[in-house]
Amino acid sequence: MYTHSIVAGLVGIVFGAVAATQLPTLVSYTGDVPTVEPTPAPTDQSNPGMAMRREPIPVRDDAPVPNVAIVETIPDMMGAYTVRVALENFTITPEKIDQTPVPNEGHLHVYVDGEKVGREYAEWIYIPASYFSDEGPHRITVSLNANTHAAWTFADTPIEAVVAVE
Repeated sequence: MYTHSIVAGLVGIVFGAVAATQLPTLVSYTGDVPTVEPTPAPTDQSNPGMAMRREPIPVRDDAPVPNVAIVETIPDMMGAYTVRVALENFTITPEKIDQTPVPNEGHLHVYVDGEKVGREYAEWIYIPASYFSDEGPHRITVSLNANTHAAWTFADTPIEAVVAVE
């Protein structure tokens, strides 16, 4: 009887901790995602340490076309955002950074209003509040990039997702 109470208490604590970690969703896309006109790939000229090869790489004809979609943007009380992306036909390969491009592999580049935030290797991305210090709306762009940092393209258009946040 005493053991049963301890187990029930632990289950309640675990359930409470899991429930407390749920975050509100500001924007959630299900079904049709609004289209945004593609913009030219931002340059990293302002930061020589981030200068990278910029010649885009078209997706090979014999490979499925990869896709990225921004499915959630979650603001926090400090003015930062957590962004969740969904990927199709694309594998994130941090272990191959700066190596020869492999079709449908690489990493993500993240931009806010054309300014590069950095490169990412996961579906959850944290963007610090400093990128949102001016009044919005702001454009968050997530692009698919090859191991060499070049943008993957399809039909001469960078493969990227864009969303506006306040």
